[in-house]
Amino acid sequence: VFICTNNFAQKTETYYDYMWKPCAPELARFYSEVTNTDSGWLRKDYFLGTKKLQMIGLFEDSANKIANGVFRYYYANGIPESLGKNAHNKKEGLWLSYHHNGLMEDSTVYVNGNPSGTSLAWHSNGYLSDSTVYNTDGSAVEVNWCTNGSPSSAGRLMNGKLPCFIEFKQQ
Repeated sequence: VFICTNNFAQKTETYYDYMWKPCAPELARFYSEVTNTDSGWLRKDYFLGTKKLQMIGLFEDSANKIANGVFRYYYANGIPESLGKNAHNKKEGLWLSYHHNGLMEDSTVYVNGNPSGTSLAWHSNGYLSDSTVYNTDGSAVEVNWCTNGSPSSAGRLMNGKLPCFIEFKQQ
């Protein structure tokens, strides 16, 4: 494990293998740079092969275990993968995710780490894949569609489980 620390900038650099385990630079797939700021620990992870940003986010702690701020994740080609905010290690507010081709994959609002309101998801071809409405009691109603836009299934979720779900036959 090679960790370089600069006391003046309070920056830590670490190399990671494909399993995100610390490793020697010559075995690395990812490179991480952590800087102590007045708002917390700013972490930037890079794809070593492309030297493009893989993730940028703010943590409360130097161990980067408690996410607390805006986070952005990217595919190796530079297209955004997901973005949103964490508050004390729980998703908070609107989180968006994207397919490799740049089209929207998911749009969900979180309150204290739990999905809230209407969540929408899309297939990589742009067709809606599912729509879920979350209630404050933890229950939800979900509708799913096939990649060609035809209905697939619908039902209720209770505590994350499917007590009542109907599947539609494709013609």
